[in-house]
Amino acid sequence: MVNQLASDGVYNLVGFVMLVVFVVGLLMNAILIVIFRNIYNKASSCTNLLILSLSVCNLLHVTIYPLNFIAAFSKGWHFGETGCVLDGFWVHWMAITAICHLTLLAVDRFLVMHGKQVIALRSYKYGSTIGCWLYGLFWSIMPLLGWSKYALEGIQIGCSANFDSHKSEDFSYHVILFLTNFILPLALIAGCYIAVFYKLREHNNKVGDILTTTVVKSKKGSELEKRLIVLVSHMILAFVIAWTPYAVTCLLVTIDSNLVSIFLEDLPAIFAKSSVCYLPVVYGLKHTEVRTRFRQFMQNMRSSREIPSSSGIILS
Repeated sequence: MVNQLASDGVYNLVGFVMLVVFVVGLLMNAILIVIFRNIYNKASSCTNLLILSLSVCNLLHVTIYPLNFIAAFSKGWHFGETGCVLDGFWVHWMAITAICHLTLLAVDRFLVMHGKQVIALRSYKYGSTIGCWLYGLFWSIMPLLGWSKYALEGIQIGCSANFDSHKSEDFSYHVILFLTNFILPLALIAGCYIAVFYKLREHNNKVGDILTTTVVKSKKGSELEKRLIVLVSHMILAFVIAWTPYAVTCLLVTIDSNLVSIFLEDLPAIFAKSSVCYLPVVYGLKHTEVRTRFRQFMQNMRSSREIPSSSGIILS
């Protein structure tokens, strides 16, 4: 018999939220993959490949969510230790892989603005993308090899690294994980974008004093760069907003498990998992071609469901 750690209302609410996140995240990311696959076929830049790969990561992330909402509706975890390890491993892998993608998107913008030719190399594009997946896999495998372990968290509807434990192997993993997969990426992202914004301002100051056709074209290119920077910045901001509460909560639990209640331990995790829903919305709002293709997709869906009024059975 599973111990019920919260009221029925709390479990049902959490289950409903996770079910909605699963359905919306699945649909939105599937649509985005189709759209960005077409965009990448026309413009095979590293940025487009990273966004496409990140969308695949988000789609794969939500495939584990049924375990969470089923556990919530069942008022506790019913999938045993194997299910717990699978849930913790999968969420860890996808989350860290997503963080790596977002970090490389910032690095990519930095390299583009500084005219580095390495971004045009196929080895750089595919190596960076594959490297993100392997990097996330490395950190998610560590608990399986004895460096910390996966365990139930909060009201026991999902699993993560055992942040409640204060054993040396657990504590060291949690601290290093926090530094290398939250603090370091944020520092790299901030540094890259500060450099990019300064470079843009320097560029705009230079072209502002010259009135030639070349400059007009250059200014158009600059506008495109700025729009892309805004897109990626919003993606990163949305992810940071989603994962900062969870990262801070995990750090507090690592320091002292009494600092956070069982229910409050789960809230940041649920909020973080919901990022797979609103990250695609950020893409759509800030990327003109995504917005256009999404409207076309929705129009085609509506058209396929409509029955022309002139169609019917003609009686003679």
